[in-house]
Amino acid sequence: MQHGRRSVVSWFALVAVVVLRLSLGLLMASHENREGFLDYGSGRYKPIGRAGREDHYLHAGEWVQVWIGTQWVAVQVQADEWGRWYFLDADGARVEVQVGMRARLGS
Repeated sequence: MQHGRRSVVSWFALVAVVVLRLSLGLLMASHENREGFLDYGSGRYKPIGRAGREDHYLHAGEWVQVWIGTQWVAVQVQADEWGRWYFLDADGARVEVQVGMRARLGS
C-alpha cells in the first residue's frame, strides 16, 4: 500500500509542475500580446504593434503601463477641460509619457 500511495503523490506532483509551467508560459505569452508602443493619432493615444491585437484608443480614466527606465509604471489617462491629454501615476503625480514608449494595457 505504501508504495502505491507514493506513486500517486508523485504523479500528482508531476501533474502540478506541468500545469504550473504551462500556465506561466501562457501568462508570459498573454503579456507579450498586450505589449506594444504608444502612438498618437486622431487626437488620441493608443498602444500599437501588439501581436494579434487590434489598435485600441485610450480613454480618460483608463490605466496603461509604460516602460520608464527599468520598470513598468502604471499611469491613468486623463484629459483636461480643453481636451489635452496627460497621465498620472497611482499617487496622482504627473508622468511624462511620449510617443514611442513601450506600453501595455492594464494597471
